[in-house]
Amino acid sequence: MPVVVTFDNPMNPSTVPAIVKIVDNFGSVLGNAPVTSATWNADFTELSLMIDAVTARYGAKVIEGTMTDAAGNAVKASNAVFANVIITYPKPVITEGALVTNPSTTDTPNLIICMGEAVTGFEATDISVTGGTVTAFYAMPAQTGCYEVSIQANDPDGEIFVDIAANVCSDLYGNANLALDQVYYMDIDAVVPVPTISSSKVVNGGIYAGSIGMPSWVPVTVDFGEPIAEGMGALKFNVDEDVKVTGATVSNIIALGNGKYQFNVVPEDPEGYYNIAINVAAGVTTDGVGNENEAAETFAFVYDGSPIEPIITIDGIGCGSVTTINYAEVAITFTEAATGELTSDEVVVTGNGLELPKGNWRMENGAYLFTISHMKTPLDVVITVVSGAVADANGTPSLEASCGYKFNGIVIPPVVKNSEQSATNAPGQFVTASSSYGEGEVFIIEGSQVLPNGQMTAAMLAAIAGTTNADGQYLGSSTTVTAADTPMEVSTTNLQPGVYYAYAVVNGIVSQMSKDLITVYEGVLPVADFTFFGKLAVVHFVNLSNDAAVTFEWNFGDPNSGADNTSTDVEPDHLFSGVGTYLVTLKALNANGTVATVQQTVVITATDIADMDEASMDINLYPNPNDGKFNLEYTSSKEIGNAIVRITDINGKVILTEDVKSSAKEFTRYYDISMYSKGVYLVQVVSEQGVPTTKRIVVEK
Repeated sequence: MPVVVTFDNPMNPSTVPAIVKIVDNFGSVLGNAPVTSATWNADFTELSLMIDAVTARYGAKVIEGTMTDAAGNAVKASNAVFANVIITYPKPVITEGALVTNPSTTDTPNLIICMGEAVTGFEATDISVTGGTVTAFYAMPAQTGCYEVSIQANDPDGEIFVDIAANVCSDLYGNANLALDQVYYMDIDAVVPVPTISSSKVVNGGIYAGSIGMPSWVPVTVDFGEPIAEGMGALKFNVDEDVKVTGATVSNIIALGNGKYQFNVVPEDPEGYYNIAINVAAGVTTDGVGNENEAAETFAFVYDGSPIEPIITIDGIGCGSVTTINYAEVAITFTEAATGELTSDEVVVTGNGLELPKGNWRMENGAYLFTISHMKTPLDVVITVVSGAVADANGTPSLEASCGYKFNGIVIPPVVKNSEQSATNAPGQFVTASSSYGEGEVFIIEGSQVLPNGQMTAAMLAAIAGTTNADGQYLGSSTTVTAADTPMEVSTTNLQPGVYYAYAVVNGIVSQMSKDLITVYEGVLPVADFTFFGKLAVVHFVNLSNDAAVTFEWNFGDPNSGADNTSTDVEPDHLFSGVGTYLVTLKALNANGTVATVQQTVVITATDIADMDEASMDINLYPNPNDGKFNLEYTSSKEIGNAIVRITDINGKVILTEDVKSSAKEFTRYYDISMYSKGVYLVQVVSEQGVPTTKRIVVEK
């Protein structure tokens, strides 16, 4: 605290002490008080002291002999001067200047900082600011210890915190300032409301493609980004008054809160074509601190109520249907003339979520065509034409379109093993079928209609014992033929003469019809069979076919023999062209033309060729002509061994056969064929080596 000591006489300045003793209430010296200044007068002298103390009672005392006056007289000791000492410290207090809290600009109000007394050493850098920067700092002349401060906010919609630490400045007596009691806070709102206009259905500058039969309104949202004043009157937002729409009207207004509004823009004609623009002007409302809104960017779009749409058709299937056909032919057209070309990449085909290839992509007669090949397993197929693939004459992009169908999987059609049957002696196991879908039934249905790829029509399916449901699955059962094994083997002996086809049903999936038909004839089927003998290159074939066979076709598998490689004889002889293995085929046909086939292998060796070259035979028939009774004389260059005599009519029908055994080189036999009609007959002797010798005989009656 300041203390003044007054001397009645002028003091010798040279003897003024640098300190004055400080005593307490009991006279005890507490310390020294420095002399801060001295006043010299002709009549007295004053010393100013500074006592460093807190609130208490203290005294100041001049010690005897420590000073002299102008005449050199020593100063006597003084009485202690006591006083109550109250020391104050500078304490900062912040108040606001001309503007209010929550300022609407980034230039915050000028803050007033007062220390309560004059201070020294207080500067702008002693002010701690978070969220802003001190831009101006100056002392206020009219207010001691007060300063005006300007702060620029970093964020126009942020916060500012101001603080002053202790000991950054001091008063005139050296007392350091205290810290600010509480950090000063300001909430900055300098953001002007700016409405944005948007739509979930169309972008700004885009085209809204409506659809006939669908809602024609377009949802629109206006968002100011913060709460605003709303209602009726000046600077209060009202959608009906403040949203300007050209080319349409506004309906179904909903306030969503926090400055957000939703409404529908409705064109006059749902199927019309309009240029629609939506605006919100500036200055129609304010935010909570009075910031007026800016104008919104105009939101404009084209409304086309009759856009171009893809049409997806699937040949023989249709959208939403079920099929067992193993492929689909797809055609894509549009509801009106299109600009641009539809590409394969703009059509997506998936089966069970996986993309399927599009085969044979092409354009014919204004339609885009391709093929989907199904796998054997069931598929949920979806065909999608992406939006915007093409456009109409107005430039409106095409809509998206999808078509789905279900493929039930493929049951392998039955295979007919014997396509020609007989009502009398039909062989078994003539139809087989297999499937990866488990057990099922094989059906044999009368009919002769063969369709492309073996697919049956709805009428053909309906003719079965049972029908198909809406999904194309088989209903009912058949009493014709069933089989529970996989693969299924089916045979029957009760088919009546006619034409039949076969198909399989497994787990409700109907297969395609069999590739081959089953023809059942009246009567007996032919059975082909033969044997042969002879060790030489000339082989005789003995026909063992059943009586149903009436005509025969031989193929000796010997193309080097030329025209002799085939024969229609009942039991032909064939001279093979050389050493080798030959596959001989006999086809036996009945009166209906039904064919039975059998094959055997004939082996010709080098020895056979040599033996044949050495052998020579001859036949003598007498009398000739005769009445059916005659003698046969046979001679050979080698021992006869085992030979065969065969007599046939001119058509090759065998009427007599005899086996002859002889160790000689000749034999004679008598024959009587008078019971047969007159005509020409053939007499043939086949040697043990298989070499035939044939001559004619004429029977006359």
